Amino acid sequence: MKDQQLQLVRKIPSLPQEVLCNLFPWLNIVRDRVIKPRLKATPGIQVVRFAKTASCAPMARALFVVSLICATSALRATHFLGGDIGHQCLGGGLYAITLHLYRDCAGATVGALQTVNAQSACGTMSVPLNQTSFQQVTPPCALGNNACNGGQFPGTEEYVFTGTVQLPGTCSMWTLSWEACCRNNAITNLQNPGTLSLHVESEIHQANTVCNTSVGFSADPAPYVCAGQPVHYNMGAFDADGDSLAFAFVAAEQGASTPVPYLPPATSGVPITGMTLDAVTGQISFTPASTGSFVVAIQVSEYNAIGQVVGVTVRDFEFIVVACSNQVPSLPVAADMDLGPAIAQGGASLAVCHGDLLDLSIPFSDPDASDALTLTSNVAQVLPGSTFTQAGTNPAVAAIHWSPLPGMTGTYTFIIASTDDGCPVPSASTITLTIIVNDAIAVSLSPDTAICEEGTAVLSALGNGGTGSITYAWNHGPTIAGPINVQPTVSTYFALTVSDMLGCWITDSVHVVVHPLPDVLVTVQDTMRCGPGELVFTNATPPDMVGSTALWDLGDGTLAVNELHMLSHFYDLVSCFDVNLMVISPQNCAADSTFEDLVCVRPLPEPAFAFGPQPTDVLWPRILFEDRTVATTPWLAWYWSFGNGDSLGWSQEQHPEFTFPDAAPGIYPVTLTVTNAYGCSASVMHPVVIDGVTQVFVPNSFTPDGDGLNDVFMAVAEGLDPERFQLDIFDRWGSVLFSTNDALVGWNGRHMNAGGELPTGPYAWRMVYHSDHTAGATEMNGLVTLLR
Repeated sequence: MKDQQLQLVRKIPSLPQEVLCNLFPWLNIVRDRVIKPRLKATPGIQVVRFAKTASCAPMARALFVVSLICATSALRATHFLGGDIGHQCLGGGLYAITLHLYRDCAGATVGALQTVNAQSACGTMSVPLNQTSFQQVTPPCALGNNACNGGQFPGTEEYVFTGTVQLPGTCSMWTLSWEACCRNNAITNLQNPGTLSLHVESEIHQANTVCNTSVGFSADPAPYVCAGQPVHYNMGAFDADGDSLAFAFVAAEQGASTPVPYLPPATSGVPITGMTLDAVTGQISFTPASTGSFVVAIQVSEYNAIGQVVGVTVRDFEFIVVACSNQVPSLPVAADMDLGPAIAQGGASLAVCHGDLLDLSIPFSDPDASDALTLTSNVAQVLPGSTFTQAGTNPAVAAIHWSPLPGMTGTYTFIIASTDDGCPVPSASTITLTIIVNDAIAVSLSPDTAICEEGTAVLSALGNGGTGSITYAWNHGPTIAGPINVQPTVSTYFALTVSDMLGCWITDSVHVVVHPLPDVLVTVQDTMRCGPGELVFTNATPPDMVGSTALWDLGDGTLAVNELHMLSHFYDLVSCFDVNLMVISPQNCAADSTFEDLVCVRPLPEPAFAFGPQPTDVLWPRILFEDRTVATTPWLAWYWSFGNGDSLGWSQEQHPEFTFPDAAPGIYPVTLTVTNAYGCSASVMHPVVIDGVTQVFVPNSFTPDGDGLNDVFMAVAEGLDPERFQLDIFDRWGSVLFSTNDALVGWNGRHMNAGGELPTGPYAWRMVYHSDHTAGATEMNGLVTLLR
């Protein structure tokens, strides 16, 4: 769009002279200049000029900053601080294009529509991009807002523009570029910076990749730093495809293949005196000696797994150096870092062995005790699934946790930035960490083996994987993979540790089992048993394992073969027996041994006894017992138990007497246990019956006069069943005067129905009862005299 012109008038509030000089050093060189437009003014567009603008000594009450109207067909703007172009492959040659532009908040606005050119041997295409986001990328000062918010301190805005383009697959390499006027007038290391355009570009190498996405950046330019303070800065480049990245200073451009003119001693390779760039990590380090704005251009090249270039991105940005007393945060000291299982590789490189977790704890501090630190990192973009947390503010501790995804090996670089809340410009320091995720180490070892005593085993191993060369170390000394001859005297684990150049390792072992010539040993559950029966033998010969063959001679003419370590045999003869055992292990290591009189079968006594009198009752409970045991050895011992267990009593006499309780008739089990000289015991039990006796007393008279003595006529009995009882009283004519079926209820001398007192004299009674000790009912009859 020819002859388009842009005008911006921004009024900066009246500020102290030293503040403005520090924030905008280019004011030192503007003295009484009248800036004239390079093109004729367009109707409706007002041209504003500097009118006798004062320098920094003294400073006027107000200052107007005016954009230059540049002669170009594109939209022209001033105060661009930098930019970069990225792309995302969507498949089929379709790419999403992203343009990042960074603007000094004191400069002109940025249009909402931008155009990126895509150029190759196939021609040139214009890719329109729309603004999709806008944000401040300079944190507000803790003591006041920055210029982005209308405040007095410097600030930067980020504009993001996106669009898509279909690139023909017939062309192997495309260059994406964007260009506009003008750069920041305050730039210190370029000649006539306000007249120079900003040109950024990137490359897509389609021939070397199926579908590549460009590098991304987690740190936003332009960084504000303090003069005289060390600077450690990193753009935080990361690649979603996992490509290797290489960093290099390149010349900033004002047009395609047109470098900007540097102001000596600045060069494209050293844009700020003393500045260095780590080509592997992208870490920038320097200490600025003076204030000013300095353009830096860094090229980031992406390489695939076979070393081919798949993408190139150039980022153009500024370092803005101001005078401030705020000290930069200190870099962490290696001795204070907790690396967890990671292995330090020297410098800022760590190795994570396959299967280990990355678990880092890194402390940051600031020399200014009142400053609070904020920690940020791009580790989430570099290490998918990782977590980043901050604890504390000064000191502040960064904690990173990550479990490498299956198959995720290689080298990954990320940053941790520590930013304080100092004023007028927060200071920051960035460290770069490189994580080498080790390929899994594997080792194949000889299988576990077994040998007989004095035999030889041959061990060998083969390791692979890991990083770099592999070394071997056996726990018994050799440092070769094998073959190795070993002659252990006992079963031994021979461990092998395989290590790679990063210090990652894996260990495995071979178990060599040594089977000695069997020292045959037999144990038996009981070396003696009483009477014929089973005895259980155990083959306790080392090794005692399933698969061994045992040949048994059990001494009574029985031979047995089994593969188990236990054997049960029934002996039906009373005698002692020799036992012989031969053991043949699975390795054919054999030996035998004879164990004389290993087991003996002893005779059992045959207990018996008689007792009397039987039958008897509680009136005569004393019983005589007579031992009639058949003796099997010259010596015997007796033990009598009367009743259940020893509850009533016991005796060790051969022929005891025992009196059973006279108040408790019943059946008492009596047991005789006889033990012979071998300790063999046998028992016999007989029941002893002690019958109960029923006794009934019926008085022949009673005196129901109420004196409490002999007032009731009733039976006094022992051994009655109280629930089966009947007592009846009759007069002389046979009429029933009283009747009850409760043995505990008596007659009080009254008529049970009429209730009156009966006259003195004799009365007939009849009683029917059941005994607790005999079956059937018993009837009793008699006379009782009623006296008053």
